[in-house]
Amino acid sequence: MGTTLSRTLRDAISALADVGEIVLRERPTMEHVLLVIFFVTGAYMFWGAREFSAGAAIFPRLTAGATVVLSALLLARNYLPEPIRSVVSSPTQMVSTGDVEEDVAASDDEQADSDRESAGTYTYDIDDPRGPAVVGVLSVVYMVLTFTIGMLYATPIFVALYALWADISWPKATALVASSFGIAYVFFLLVTPEVAVGWYTEWRFPVPVLPELPFVAVSALTGGSA
Repeated sequence: MGTTLSRTLRDAISALADVGEIVLRERPTMEHVLLVIFFVTGAYMFWGAREFSAGAAIFPRLTAGATVVLSALLLARNYLPEPIRSVVSSPTQMVSTGDVEEDVAASDDEQADSDRESAGTYTYDIDDPRGPAVVGVLSVVYMVLTFTIGMLYATPIFVALYALWADISWPKATALVASSFGIAYVFFLLVTPEVAVGWYTEWRFPVPVLPELPFVAVSALTGGSA
């Protein structure tokens, strides 16, 4: 029975991949699974932001909206005009976990261009499915943290966890974590202090307060007291 179930599962996955290949115009990979996770998570966070005030909904809707749009563009890249597809499909590596020889990189780029021209569509081969799987799990963790402790602290925690998993050097990881907290803190100061509050739990954690902090942020931190 176990063998039959396993064969049925493989057949179902193969059939789903065949349908995905027709829809996406390329064979689905773990990258597509990750993009679907991003799309669904972003759409859910954008939809959930309707429960907040207009000011509090700005930050989550901006980030969730950008995630949905970019994920949709990458999923539909083979339907885009060539100039747009070349921009959207260009793989970019934000940080490097090791030194790579320039001649090897150039050779890889030439091979990728040759493969792309022969295939007619952009393809992205993922050798290790753990990467997209880990990023997908971290995205779900980020959403859960946002609901519990707020986006102000959930954002640097997400970046720190990714940096730890990707084995990014400590100077780069520290810079990334500090930058992510800085961006969230700017929203806290200039847009709404509610990014420091758990969306569902309403938990509040101490936040560094600057002398220029708007009155609304001070009021939120003190519970509305003058």
